[in-house]
Amino acid sequence: MFPWLKKYAELAHDHGKMFWLHSCGNLFQGGVIEDLLQDVQIDAFHSFQDIIMPVADFKARYGDRVAILGGVDMDKLARMDETSLREYIRGILKQCVPGGRFALGSGNGIANYIPLHNYLTMLDESRQYICD
Repeated sequence: MFPWLKKYAELAHDHGKMFWLHSCGNLFQGGVIEDLLQDVQIDAFHSFQDIIMPVADFKARYGDRVAILGGVDMDKLARMDETSLREYIRGILKQCVPGGRFALGSGNGIANYIPLHNYLTMLDESRQYICD
């Protein structure tokens, strides 16, 4: 799979485009993320689960090498009460926005089991952070 990803990344880069990668699972074992950064040369990475690596830890470790998309853990987005969710999202923003190369969103796609209120809370916290 890596040779194909590398070809797609080269094709994107040859045309002045970025190559973004979404991948589920733990890519931190066995050097997979390093291969994606060094060999494939991804420009942005999406899919974060706190149980594997919280987005703030990823930002601290790799944020100078790759853009970060998402970061709000789906389990937390699905089950946290509004106050806790707002605090959690504010923490992500405070740790990940400085230095750029970060776009807040869910750790994966927004599934139909995510309460609409929680999704709107995530958007509202992002808006408030930008406006403050």
